[in-house]
Amino acid sequence: MSRGSTLFRKQYSLLRRSFASATGESAAAKESSGPFEFVDKLPKPNVQFSNANRLHFATVDRHQMNSHLMLSIPIGTRNESSTSLGYTQAIKHVMFKNNLVYRQVAIHRAIEVASSKTAATFGREYLTVSADFPRQLTTDVLDYMSSMLSLPSFRDYDMHKVEEAIKFEFEQAETNGNIVVQDKLHRVAFRKGLGNPLFVNPKSISLDPNNMLEYYLNATKDANVVVTGVNVDHALVQDVAGKMFPNGGITTLKDLGSEEIKKFANPKELADLSSRLNGLSGGMELLKDASVYKGGEWRGENNSDELNYFGLGFEGVSLKDKDYPAFLVLSALLRTDVNIPFGRGESVIHEVDNEFANVNISDNHFSYSDAGLFTFTFKSLASKDRLKKVIEKTVQTAKSFELNDELLQRGKNNALMTYHYQIGNRESHSDYMANQVLFGGNYKTHDELKSALHEVTAEQVKQVLNKVFSSKPSVVALGDDFKLPYADELEL
Repeated sequence: MSRGSTLFRKQYSLLRRSFASATGESAAAKESSGPFEFVDKLPKPNVQFSNANRLHFATVDRHQMNSHLMLSIPIGTRNESSTSLGYTQAIKHVMFKNNLVYRQVAIHRAIEVASSKTAATFGREYLTVSADFPRQLTTDVLDYMSSMLSLPSFRDYDMHKVEEAIKFEFEQAETNGNIVVQDKLHRVAFRKGLGNPLFVNPKSISLDPNNMLEYYLNATKDANVVVTGVNVDHALVQDVAGKMFPNGGITTLKDLGSEEIKKFANPKELADLSSRLNGLSGGMELLKDASVYKGGEWRGENNSDELNYFGLGFEGVSLKDKDYPAFLVLSALLRTDVNIPFGRGESVIHEVDNEFANVNISDNHFSYSDAGLFTFTFKSLASKDRLKKVIEKTVQTAKSFELNDELLQRGKNNALMTYHYQIGNRESHSDYMANQVLFGGNYKTHDELKSALHEVTAEQVKQVLNKVFSSKPSVVALGDDFKLPYADELEL
């Protein structure tokens, strides 16, 4: 036997032992007739939570040198009214590229800190800044990120740059059929609030700097700030953030007497800002109503590719709902993408996907602070009748599959392994904790979620399934109108 072949056999043997260790699958387990159960063998990280006024901290320290921080505030596109559409997206660009600290800080420090991977993102319920960086730069990076939230500057001559950025993101989104379908499904399902568009056509909005500043001040005056981090010192993060947010929340430019602001702004800027702030009307509306699932239908042309897209949505479960773990298990059972590390078996929908070769089925689930959405997306080159059969069979299969003990355990395993896959990424882990803390979720740590998933019963999954598929469908048809069925033509 060659040396290369021997090396391969050793590596293969080691891989099999690693797999058995990671999944808890021993020889005895293989001989057992009971359902496979995922066993967590990962080392326990140092997880800490704390609060200070309106500041909330959640960190996970694995004692590694590559760190991640995320600062989140609970404002998003759901808070926009008809007069402020697109403001959240615009503010993201303003605070990322244009704030007083960024302009005035020493050049060498700006290069050192900004060279870390820094990003600003927004969603339907949140606005965040985040960074990946070497652990020793924690203080500098947190100072920089905090300034992005607390010291944005809205200036007339910057608005054209923001408009260009919004136009670029809108055009990119419009060329992706999957993004268009999910956005339209939200708009059909929830109308206002969560139904507000994520990416707004720049032709339909007006970015007035004074109105944007007023909107941001109204949105952040009572907002909690959530600081989440991976591979950071919890006490250090709490100390630094506490100094940057001395009032327990965002200190904005409205507090013009702040010495911190005076250090970074020249007298003319302060005078201009003071004049503009005194002239604000205080009338910018900020939507805070709960989103209610309604359902409905939308149809349009596809400008992205030659495929026809059909989106089908149903009412989901919120982050704070007691049925959230059962919703995760159900979503795992219905998942069409089964490429999960150590996953066993195919989803109950997979056989439908395999049967109809010219139709691709994908799924998504969204959980927000007060509502949820479960969706199927069908990408098709098939005829209208054939696509109709695929849609009807998918829903009928999802509604009527037999949930035995082995299938229930598979759903629990895949739900937990999806989470393991997520926390393996520093940014995804921070994002998960931020959402749980920001919106009062009940499963902030791995142990809490794991325990909840283990306790999910078949009856709970069936109750969630009935809730999901008894809701009025939300339908989005994107493409050739003659090849896409109407909602009232479907037998669901």
